[in-house]
Amino acid sequence: MPVRVVSAPLANAAESVRQDEAAPAKAEPSPSLLTPADFARFRYKQMVRARLQRAILYPRGHAFEGGRARLRLTITREGQVASASCTSGESPVFEESVMAGVTAAGPFPAFPAELSVSQETYEFLVAYTPGAAASVSP
Repeated sequence: MPVRVVSAPLANAAESVRQDEAAPAKAEPSPSLLTPADFARFRYKQMVRARLQRAILYPRGHAFEGGRARLRLTITREGQVASASCTSGESPVFEESVMAGVTAAGPFPAFPAELSVSQETYEFLVAYTPGAAASVSP
């Protein structure tokens, strides 16, 4: 059963809105003002998310009510996984399946030329609902 990787939601969205409303208005950057490096970083993260989405499977035959896990993944410029950690507090079986998905998804392609960093760290929220695909979000 495929797993869906989604973005982690804001911890406290209401508080964030209140802070934004209290702050002086500032111009938001236009999407057309993204630098080539920003765009490359966004596209690379989306590619990583898509590969994880296809690779993370919940083991069949395990009773599990569903839940979430946070995945922190560091990838080197060459596309190797430098570190990966998964925490959920809900199911060791689910955490193991997320980590197995990381192994299955890698190695990743090398960074595009526009990314001049030696490594990038990404965080994903992996959510699983019985009878549905898991979701992976940035």
